[in-house]
Amino acid sequence: MVNLTIGKNDEDSIEYYLTELETYESFEQVTSEIINLGVTLIDQLDGIYSRTALFDIDGKKFKIIFHEDVGIYAFSVSKVDNDEWLHKFLLNVVKKLNKS
Repeated sequence: MVNLTIGKNDEDSIEYYLTELETYESFEQVTSEIINLGVTLIDQLDGIYSRTALFDIDGKKFKIIFHEDVGIYAFSVSKVDNDEWLHKFLLNVVKKLNKS
């Protein structure tokens, strides 16, 4: 079962971790679910040990990253007052992932 946990990085920015998704291939499952929810994929980069996707929801941008040492996590790249919009969206993604 996928869960959503919240942490802060070294720059004091909020990051959202999708637990129990720890493989390179899991990234595709997450990004596909996000796209199925009607979100625009702006860019994607697949490396040897990591994968990154940049998405846009109504002008607000966020990244989803897989790194082999961390797993899958997300964070906002938009300058907004808070990230509550991203938290609510990711809770919906987790709900959908747990149904599949």
